[in-house]
Amino acid sequence: MARRVLVTGADKGIGLATVVHLARLGFEVTGSARSDDRAADLAKAVAEAGVDVAPVVLELDDAEAAERLVSELRPWGLVNNAGYMNVGALVDVPPEDAARQLEAMVVAPVRLAQLALPAMRQRGEGRIVNVSSITAHVTGAMVGWYQATKHALSAATDALRREVASWGVEVVLIEPGGIDTGIWDKAEDELMRRGTGSPYSVPYERSLRILHRLRPTMRGPEPVAETIGTALTARRPRARYVVGTDARVLQVLDLVVPSPLKDRAIQASPETIFAVLSDPRACARFVVGNKLVRHFEPAFPEPGSGFHPTLGVGPLVLRDATRVVEADWPRQLVFDAGMRPFAVNRTAFRLEPRGGLTEIEVEEYPVASPAAKVWNRALDAILWLRNAELLRRLKKLAEQRQAQRAEL
Repeated sequence: MARRVLVTGADKGIGLATVVHLARLGFEVTGSARSDDRAADLAKAVAEAGVDVAPVVLELDDAEAAERLVSELRPWGLVNNAGYMNVGALVDVPPEDAARQLEAMVVAPVRLAQLALPAMRQRGEGRIVNVSSITAHVTGAMVGWYQATKHALSAATDALRREVASWGVEVVLIEPGGIDTGIWDKAEDELMRRGTGSPYSVPYERSLRILHRLRPTMRGPEPVAETIGTALTARRPRARYVVGTDARVLQVLDLVVPSPLKDRAIQASPETIFAVLSDPRACARFVVGNKLVRHFEPAFPEPGSGFHPTLGVGPLVLRDATRVVEADWPRQLVFDAGMRPFAVNRTAFRLEPRGGLTEIEVEEYPVASPAAKVWNRALDAILWLRNAELLRRLKKLAEQRQAQRAEL
């Protein structure tokens, strides 16, 4: 007999991709949507995909309806996927909107788990999969309430996993990076609506620009659906699955980049950032771990000058001979890094003042060697880590200069 799985928010995006994938894996799938129209859209979509999925209507804040549905289904697996963005500065989002979001994206998933657990405990097995986000670790502006719900859902998932482990029930957390779904269309509309007349108009505009730049790089929902399938079929699923290269890089950066740097990097002027970057005292010679040493030439950052770090641990050492290609003060710095034996990579720092803030764009890509054709993900993460350490040193020197100016 096929195992029965309930998936919430199944009418589009990650939820729709998930119900289709799970049905193809042989599960008996029920997908919930919040209205009759959306349930009809789900029925049409799964029919076109050629799979058998039972659509149901479920408003997540309707506790009685949730109890009736779970009592009827007694699912072996539960996938809590439903959610929405609710974009805007915290001071611009009405408290009642925030309360509804917390109810739908934190309380409702836990309620469904509570309702499903008695049958799972009776069977001695079951799976609960909660779809969170990498933003549970990496917090930014304008999506504070969304990120608050994801932080809370991740914490609740970790707690629940430890509480029910002895019952044979596995609780799994899925943390995707940027996934291109219709959720971003609504986010763009909310940014434009709430930004009109807000005292935070500049951050709203910046968020829109970031969204427009990032969305073409996002992947579709299929990798997340496949990961959920893995979480439901693996004999011993992992507690947490991070989906997407961007999510893995952000997860690492969140561990190594200090919070003051994250908060202040965009607040400095281009002149200040490049003045610090050009000062050899910022990164003259230092060690991270046991194998990262930098030496800046006296002429740095003039074109042709460079710095020479060694990055790695033990025998895994990359020797990096870096040369400045272009220095357009105070707007742009471009340099080539020869990470032998892998690649020569070009990095460009571009800065643009935006209404009192500075927008920083970092671009890095291979320009020579076999890596120009096959981009190694591990090398990509190493490059991000190198830049993070450089920026940490720049921040320290900038703070010293600010203190000196305050004394004067």
